Amino acid sequence: MQSEVDLLKQRITELEARKAELEVKNAEIPELRKKLAEVEARNGKLIKQIMEENNRRDAKIKNTTDRVAKLEQKQLLNDNAPNNNSSDFNSGKNHHEKSLEDKEIDAFLIDVYKKSISDEIRQHNKEKTIQHEIDVQDDASGPACITGIVAIVNNLDELGS
Repeated sequence: MQSEVDLLKQRITELEARKAELEVKNAEIPELRKKLAEVEARNGKLIKQIMEENNRRDAKIKNTTDRVAKLEQKQLLNDNAPNNNSSDFNSGKNHHEKSLEDKEIDAFLIDVYKKSISDEIRQHNKEKTIQHEIDVQDDASGPACITGIVAIVNNLDELGS
């Protein structure tokens, strides 16, 4: 009889351990349900966004298709219409030569452009020379250095003029 009692006590211990495991799992169920609801809500939002994007894309495709159809129709009308300009294309009647005034304006604009580029190059070279002089005299201090830099700038200005 004692062994039977021991077996029952052992079985009770096993069942209590199993009960504890099931209680832990049951505690997880509300958390999992909450997470599932969040995922379903997010999926609903994403599905709605995808449907809106698809509708916009479909509308854009329809618009593009309509425009292509209209352009094809215009092209077909243009192809069927008599074309008087094609015979004149190679005849030289529509050939445009620049007038003397246009050529002079073009030459003037080119000269102005070249001068502006030259001025930019000169200015860049001045700045480069000044920077070089400052770097060379970097160890020097006092008014002699500043006076030297001012003299260099003045000389460059005179050369540029």
